[in-house]
Amino acid sequence: MEKLFSANLLKKYMIQIVAIIGVFVGVALVAAFTIKPRYKVASVVSISPSYFQNSLMREFLSEVYDPNELRSQRMSIMTAALDKDFLDQIARLDGIDISKETSTEAAERRMVTLSSIEIIPTQASDFQISVISHNRDKAMQLNQKVIENIIVVLKEKRMGMLTNLRSAVAAQIETMSPNIEVPASHEAQLARMANLEAQVADLKERFSNQHPQVVALEKQLATYKKLSSKSAATTPGSAGSVESVSNYNIKDGSTKSANYNTVYDDLIRKLRYLNIVITAESTPQPSYFSVVRSPEYPLGAIWPKKTLFLIWSLLLGILTSLIFVAVAEVAAQKLVAAKKAKANRKLDFIEEDTIQTSKTKANAENDETL
Repeated sequence: MEKLFSANLLKKYMIQIVAIIGVFVGVALVAAFTIKPRYKVASVVSISPSYFQNSLMREFLSEVYDPNELRSQRMSIMTAALDKDFLDQIARLDGIDISKETSTEAAERRMVTLSSIEIIPTQASDFQISVISHNRDKAMQLNQKVIENIIVVLKEKRMGMLTNLRSAVAAQIETMSPNIEVPASHEAQLARMANLEAQVADLKERFSNQHPQVVALEKQLATYKKLSSKSAATTPGSAGSVESVSNYNIKDGSTKSANYNTVYDDLIRKLRYLNIVITAESTPQPSYFSVVRSPEYPLGAIWPKKTLFLIWSLLLGILTSLIFVAVAEVAAQKLVAAKKAKANRKLDFIEEDTIQTSKTKANAENDETL
């Protein structure tokens, strides 16, 4: 092998070696500059365990502490954020008229968009969101849109759960209110109802009537209207009012009035708490969600890597040239050996012919002598 790839031999085939390596490098560079580049934008987000836990509502909602179960719930929320509506919204931002698409074309487009988004759990509550695109700005924008939609889904799910729970608590208070006498301000009740009506009207301008917040507020408004009508017919206050939660008495004089009183007080306290929590949910950045690492504008493409293409081309060129030298040298050696064998056979034939001629002459001379 050392003899096969000696310095003299490499010098002998230097032109061929340089030509082969040059061809590979040239093809690799052309490919590196021709292939459409792909850019990757990554960010890391975290969903706090507090999203799934509510100390005041433990008797109503079971809390999950298992890390694997919490991770599964977080992952399901991430997946829910990448639904069909979100993928169609991204298409509209790209200027695609989705109304002209067939169902097959729409499904293929959504699949392509979904394949460019990758969500990987990195820790118990942290997830890396990666977006790959042929356009830097599009990759950056899509990553930010994914984060925004995750926040929307988180808030909608939590808001739906809290508003449903609040509606249940308010309904329970309503069933208890005929036995409760609470002197409270009827004007405060009306003010609260007016505030709710304004919130519903504002939400309907931005969302449909089926939006979870709209439905929840309309249920709450209906509950307040019922309580207001009862209180207007009896007393200026309302048992269901969040503002009126003290100075109440049991009307029926039951022996269980103390327990009844405690339950009612606890429900009112929870209703107050739920109102505070639901109001706090309107913040743009909820406390249970945080962006650990913000998406950064990509400076270079992840593919193709020009340096990697150059290294690969050099290695392949060197390997191919060595194979070429080995094959060429082996072929040359076989050719030389064949020529030598042919020459030796020719010499043997000449020698035999000479000997035969000499014998013939000798026999002729002997015949003449006799």
